[in-house]
Amino acid sequence: MPVRRKRNKKLVIGTAIVTILLASGLLAWYVAMMRQPLKNLPLSRQVMLVAEEQTKVVKPAPPESARRYAYVATSYQEALKAGNQQQALYAAQQILSLLYPERISDIKTRIDAIAAEYKLDINDPMLSAKTQTTIAKYTQRNAADKHNLVWNGSIPTGQDKWRKTDTNPAVPRAGEWERWIVSGAFVVPPPPVFGSAQDQQELVKVQLAVAQRNGEDVNKINFWGGTPGTETPAGIWQNQLFLTVKSDLPHNATTADKKYAELQMYVAQSISDAFMECWKVKYTYWTARPDMRISGLKTAMKDPPFHSYISGHSTISKTAADVLSVLVPKHKTAWESMAVEARDSRLKAGIHFEIDNSVGFDLGTQVANQIIGQKRLSKIL
Repeated sequence: MPVRRKRNKKLVIGTAIVTILLASGLLAWYVAMMRQPLKNLPLSRQVMLVAEEQTKVVKPAPPESARRYAYVATSYQEALKAGNQQQALYAAQQILSLLYPERISDIKTRIDAIAAEYKLDINDPMLSAKTQTTIAKYTQRNAADKHNLVWNGSIPTGQDKWRKTDTNPAVPRAGEWERWIVSGAFVVPPPPVFGSAQDQQELVKVQLAVAQRNGEDVNKINFWGGTPGTETPAGIWQNQLFLTVKSDLPHNATTADKKYAELQMYVAQSISDAFMECWKVKYTYWTARPDMRISGLKTAMKDPPFHSYISGHSTISKTAADVLSVLVPKHKTAWESMAVEARDSRLKAGIHFEIDNSVGFDLGTQVANQIIGQKRLSKIL
């Protein structure tokens, strides 16, 4: 009996050692896996990059590019939520092709490459009915969202009014497009009365800002430029979103994609709505750009083909920053700093008055507050 007990004891000890070694090995593997950087970008981010590339080539006006980003991000997120990445990528491809019909071949090439990287067969005919419903939903919305309204108006005249140079006014009816989230009216005061003391002060402020412009200011102006032919302001914010949160994403690729897709969608929809609200104001007042009123003003960039009051960069940047401060509160200070930098770059460039920026910032806050309340937004990361 003593011999048998001894052998049993050795067996128990041996089994325990093997178990510990196995457990420690698995634990080490799990820890190593969790410490690995993401092998690839979230699939949702890759889809947005495809949209940005098409935007650089097609060169839509800023509100139009923001509208398209919202469609791409929303269709991807909804298809992902209802199904999986295969279905989401297919849905995004269909919506991208709808929005950029002249770029279908390039879109297919880009999406096929992404599908191959992720080992996804997006040509599988067994896509879910929910995915087809998502595609149909946003195809129908695109046809009915009023983005193709024709403008038959005339450009107002006067010393305080915007003047056409070499380009027609961009998307004059964008303020009438269908919103993604917001529905209520916003309070925006009229610009200063032409020739008033406040109006004269605005002229002086922009002249001082331009006179004090330095190399660092120029770098910021160029960074936030967002003119057609770039990813535009909405795309710049999408890029800033990813660069800021990429290290915060879960290490599980599927979970990371779900969270990022939701963030990307809310940012895209919020910026699109903010642009529409801004354009509603722009095409109410048709105010002149600073260099249309100040002879010899040295602007750091060419005037965009739309009006000064109010600033689109200021409006959409404040909306994005306030929404992101709720969705990713860890980076609240960074979001706010980005919004201020984007805003101030327009005054330093000499293409906006300070009042354009301050009122745009206020409208951006109003839009963000309504979005946060309507969607009951809360922390995602």
